[in-house]
Amino acid sequence: MLKESHVYDDEITKRVCGYLKSLTVFESELEKMPEDFTIRGIEGYVDTRTRSVHIVVGGATTSRTVQRSVLGVSLVIEFVPYPINDRAAELYRDVVRIGAQYTRSRLGARVYQPNEYALLLMDRGVAVELEGFERYVRIPQMKLLLFAHTHPRAPAAFSRQDLISLAHMLCDGALASCVVGLNGVVCVYRVLLLDVEDYEELIARSEELEDPRELKRFIDESKSLRILIL
Repeated sequence: MLKESHVYDDEITKRVCGYLKSLTVFESELEKMPEDFTIRGIEGYVDTRTRSVHIVVGGATTSRTVQRSVLGVSLVIEFVPYPINDRAAELYRDVVRIGAQYTRSRLGARVYQPNEYALLLMDRGVAVELEGFERYVRIPQMKLLLFAHTHPRAPAAFSRQDLISLAHMLCDGALASCVVGLNGVVCVYRVLLLDVEDYEELIARSEELEDPRELKRFIDESKSLRILIL
């Protein structure tokens, strides 16, 4: 049986989830735009001092601003009627890095344990740590912002099964999946929605992956995926 090791519901955990959830709330706002709306650039930044995420979207018909409080994080989305430089990948990277750093702080010491451990960052503002088995952790069916797990006494590298799980989780709305190993943390994250071709290629790669460097080359060439290494 899967063992629940700990539930983290402190303010730091809530805030980390707030930064991550800000991106999914932003994506929900994009879905409300008219069908003929064409994004002409996205840029933004995260300010951990003011606990805020500021996003600007180019290409709107008229200027407008959306403000939300997301688990204690202030989210501001500006729609502007002109094109801007597209830096969406950098925005998502900076937010996912906050989640990856948090993951490393919680799971870093677990890599020396014989069993795998997983950390599930939830959109309700909590993180659940699970103890698995020697070779795997069974992932519960639930909505996630970020999923991470350890590779006991081994490097941080995605296995074939990890890639299958990654593809399905990103399709279900998760932002990223991370592997924590002896040499650090490796995360694969999406930028906006997961492209269909990238999803299909992830599944295909899971059947033939021999060298982790092959995964990085694929991600570098993909439309909607990026990799983060800590």
